[in-house]
Amino acid sequence: MFVDASANLCTTWGDRRYHLTSDSSIIFMQSIGFIKRMLVICYDSLLLAGVLFLSALFFPLLPDGFEFSMAGKLVKGTYLLGISFVFFGWFWTHGGQTLGMRAWNLYLVKADGKFINWRTAFIRFAVAIVSWVALGLGFTWILLNKRNRSWHDIASGSQIVFVDRQLRGQT
Repeated sequence: MFVDASANLCTTWGDRRYHLTSDSSIIFMQSIGFIKRMLVICYDSLLLAGVLFLSALFFPLLPDGFEFSMAGKLVKGTYLLGISFVFFGWFWTHGGQTLGMRAWNLYLVKADGKFINWRTAFIRFAVAIVSWVALGLGFTWILLNKRNRSWHDIASGSQIVFVDRQLRGQT
């Protein structure tokens, strides 16, 4: 048993973590597996595709030839990557859930049960890109890790957990 930074009483039991909140309710958190994460990624990818489509609407307004030059490709790629980071970072830092995570009552939290900040979001986002570049190995790492953590979970000190609010008030 330990006390987290917000003075909440916390205890762990295997891969399960219980938090006693300030209103004396108990919230149960459990790490999630590979398949549910992939479903969340699919859901969020559809939403992100729509955001990126809208973000790219101004590309035809670029000067002739610039769009297809090396500099133009670099500017466009950096811009779309930045939009992607803001998309995920905003959701992660404002409530700990993307829309895909909300569908399954999942939250992105630090070890103390709090939501991540922008610095942690950047680390998580950057290492997630490395995970994809490595042919998804960083994501399949979830299958090998006892706590179902990917490379970006480990690097950022965060984890996606299922929060069962049905267990409030039960011990």
